[in-house]
Amino acid sequence: MQCRRDFGVAFSPEFLREGSAIEDYRNPVKTVIGATDVRAFDRAEAIFRPYAHNVTKTTVAVAEMVKMADNSWHALKVVYANEIGRICASHGIDSHAVMKIFTSDTRLNISAAYMKPGYAFGGSCLPKDLRTLVYRAHQLGVDTPVLEAVLPSNRSQIDVALRMIQSFEGRRVALLGVAFKAGTDDLRESAMLELAERLIGKGYNLAIHDEYVNLDRLVGANRDYLETVHPHLAPLLSDNLEVVLKDADLVVVAQANPAYRRLCEMVTDRPVLDLTGVARPAGPVANYQGLSW
Repeated sequence: MQCRRDFGVAFSPEFLREGSAIEDYRNPVKTVIGATDVRAFDRAEAIFRPYAHNVTKTTVAVAEMVKMADNSWHALKVVYANEIGRICASHGIDSHAVMKIFTSDTRLNISAAYMKPGYAFGGSCLPKDLRTLVYRAHQLGVDTPVLEAVLPSNRSQIDVALRMIQSFEGRRVALLGVAFKAGTDDLRESAMLELAERLIGKGYNLAIHDEYVNLDRLVGANRDYLETVHPHLAPLLSDNLEVVLKDADLVVVAQANPAYRRLCEMVTDRPVLDLTGVARPAGPVANYQGLSW
C-alpha cells in the first residue's frame, strides 16, 4: 500500500471551544485541510461543505503546525495580558480598561500585522517602550518573564542571520536595506546596522544599499546616530543598487523594501539570502534562501 496511490491522508485541525463546539463547527472562523493529494482533499472538504464557505487547502504538515501555532499564541496572549495586568495593578490602573482600548485596534494589535516570520525588529519605539516597561516592573517588584524575554529573543534572530551568512562561501556581502523600516531613513536601533557591525567585525567586506539613507540628506537624530554610533559605515552606503550588487559574493536582503521584490531576476549567479520574505520568488529558485522558510 502506498500513500497517494492506494490511499490518501487528510488532516483538519479543530478550532472548537469547549462549551460552544457545535456553534463553532457550524460557523467556523477558518477551516483548514491538509491533504496528500486532490482526492483526499475533496473527500475531506465534502465533510465540511455544509458549513465551511472558505476552506484553506495546504499540506498535512502545515495543517498540523497551524494548530500548535494557534494554541501557543493563545497561551502567549494570556500570559502577556496577565503581565500587563500586574504592572497596571502596581500603579492602581484598571487593566481591563487598558486592554479594552488595546484590543480595539484591529489594524495592528489584533490582526495579521507583525505576524510574518522574518528579521529582528528595531527602531525608536518598540525597544525603548519595552525597556521602560520592564525597568518599571523591576522597580515595583513585578515579575514579567515574558516581557523580559522579548529583547533577548529579538537579538537571537540577528544571531541566526549571522550564522546563515557565515554558512555561505565568500567574504563580500551586499546588504540591502539598513534603516529599520523601508521607506524611511530612521537608523535608530536598526537591527540591520547591528548585523552590518557584526559582519565587519568578522572581517567581511560590506557594501550597503538603502535608497533613503544618504549622509548628505540625513538630518537631526538620524545623522547624529550614524556619525556618532556608526561613523565607519557611512562610506559603505550607496543609493545605487547596481553598484552595491556588482562585486558581492552574497546578497542579503535585510529590509522589506518593495524595490527588492524581483531581486532573484536581477541576481541569478550568486546566493540571495532573504531575511524579510520580500524577495521570495513565486517558484523554486536555486540561489534563493529564506531566513526561516
